[in-house]
Amino acid sequence: MSAPHLPLRPRIEQRDLIVLALITALGAGLRLYGLDAQSTWHDETFSVAHSVRDIHTLFAILIDDYVHPPLHYLVLHYWFDIVGYGAWQARLVSAILGTLSVPLLYLLARRFADSATALCAAFLLAVSQMAVYFSQEARPYMQTQFLTLVAALTFISFLNKPNFARAAAFTVSGIALIYTHYYSAGTLLAFGLYWILFRRLYPPQVLPRLAAIVLIMAAAFAPWVIAVGSKVKIGPKQPVYHGFRINPLPGPSAFPNAVNRFNNGKFRSIEAPTSPIQGLLCAALFTLPAIAAFWPGRRRLIQPAVLGALMAALPVAMAIGAGMFDMVFNFRHYSFAVPGYYLLVALGWRRLFTNNGFAAGWLAAATLVCAVALHANYTAPTKPDYRAGFAPMAHGYQPGDCVANRPKRFRLRTHLAWEVYYRDYPLRVVPLDQLSTMPPECGRLWVTWDKTWWMNVRPDIESEDENLQQQLRQRFKTVARFQHPAVDLELYVRRPD
Repeated sequence: MSAPHLPLRPRIEQRDLIVLALITALGAGLRLYGLDAQSTWHDETFSVAHSVRDIHTLFAILIDDYVHPPLHYLVLHYWFDIVGYGAWQARLVSAILGTLSVPLLYLLARRFADSATALCAAFLLAVSQMAVYFSQEARPYMQTQFLTLVAALTFISFLNKPNFARAAAFTVSGIALIYTHYYSAGTLLAFGLYWILFRRLYPPQVLPRLAAIVLIMAAAFAPWVIAVGSKVKIGPKQPVYHGFRINPLPGPSAFPNAVNRFNNGKFRSIEAPTSPIQGLLCAALFTLPAIAAFWPGRRRLIQPAVLGALMAALPVAMAIGAGMFDMVFNFRHYSFAVPGYYLLVALGWRRLFTNNGFAAGWLAAATLVCAVALHANYTAPTKPDYRAGFAPMAHGYQPGDCVANRPKRFRLRTHLAWEVYYRDYPLRVVPLDQLSTMPPECGRLWVTWDKTWWMNVRPDIESEDENLQQQLRQRFKTVARFQHPAVDLELYVRRPD
């Protein structure tokens, strides 16, 4: 075994700790700034509204939904017990975990490279458009990112000294990771491939103990697989309406688009298209150094380059592959994979720019690009404003009022956005398509319409709306309308018999 090729455990100088603390503080500020500026969108309302329920109800909902494993929702559930309930409190979990990921990436990079490279990687993560955006969203992606880095650190520690304590640490972090996000299986696979490629550099005891760890992880995840197995529906997950899909299948551009998002290439909005000039500029700043990390030369840097590439590429490939098999595909599903990419970019930066002036110039240019992209994060609305949309009903709801919801998916339950922002005002929900059986004490009827386009793209939506409107006019008359881009509200009063 050749010692120079193994990861280091260098002593961290006080100066580096100060710089890292400043970088981490910057990352925290970027994640906390405007944390609650936008309303929660549909998926966030699911996380926030359901996580506050009792454990039995929460697990029943998650098993029936089966889209995400339960750990993030359990974290939110107990977090609400500590800090109180609300959208800001839920997003704070992501902001904290996103911030803690910054020093963790430094520690991972420092195991392989010098302090300048490690600080560069941490800085890139601190100011990343994608990392900041999802650190301000009450979803499991930042918890997955945080656990990815914990798992990477414990995995490298285990490889170097495969004793029981280190094996247990990696096992626990790996189980927590897979219980947070299904596509984190790509991260665990990345660790396995890394070991296969560099197995000769590590003690021979790794193989049997790693096999035992894999079996323990599989056994630990099996109860969840069994619980949701009967709920999983086989077949197309993305129905076609009017000739197009709600979530289009990923095509040849999916992987370049992922790289572009990692490159902070979304200057107008994280969801907006990128011009070719912007894409090329960001590729020159970030992708070229990432490629340079693999240039022949210093053999020690090949190991972290491979690790970073695998940690970035395999979750992206898993998300794209699942989308190609007709499962829902969205860029947020691989958002937790950015640390591996920035590790790769920092390594290439160190290889390319041996001159301090050039290195500083590149860092300044990259910072400028990140600043423009972050400005778009804070100024370009990307979420429907349910908070403002439901405000008229919150202010005007009276005892005895009833509420009917559109579309039909909200038939007999309160809209989750209402539970996020106005749960202290309980509603009496009635089925809109059964007006004849509506209780007579419902003298006034609020009709809500969630205008999220993918909920309402149905061939029969117009005829259904027309029939419902006719029934409403026969029994009720309109007294108020409140139109909003996120949700429309109509207030009806019962006509005299």
